[in-house]
Amino acid sequence: MSNKGGWKFTSLIKQRTLIGAEAVLLVGILQQLLSQRLAALTMPNAVRILVIMAMVLGVIGGVVVLAKGLIKLGVEHTHSVAKALPLPMATVLAHLVAFCGLFLLYAVVWHLPVTLPVLGTIGESVVH
Repeated sequence: MSNKGGWKFTSLIKQRTLIGAEAVLLVGILQQLLSQRLAALTMPNAVRILVIMAMVLGVIGGVVVLAKGLIKLGVEHTHSVAKALPLPMATVLAHLVAFCGLFLLYAVVWHLPVTLPVLGTIGESVVH
């Protein structure tokens, strides 16, 4: 692609890296949610270990397969949407919004209260 109207190769790599990082952070959230559910179940330790192993393979394997497709489609789609937006660095802004959303989701999933201006306190545990 030309440098004038298209993406540079280094920009493409950065875009893929950001999408990959977002996918990894989603894996962490899924792992935590599944672990919370698993902790509530009563089962022998041997079965629990097998379930944990299957859970790790399923979540990480599923996200890897999903991420490969999303990275390709995401880069193409984000590029076309970013070119249409009248904002400078629209792609970077989109990733910034995604990482902020993941930050808030981590606060909620791990019940770690964070006080933010405008939004108030996020991540408070509902069970006191």
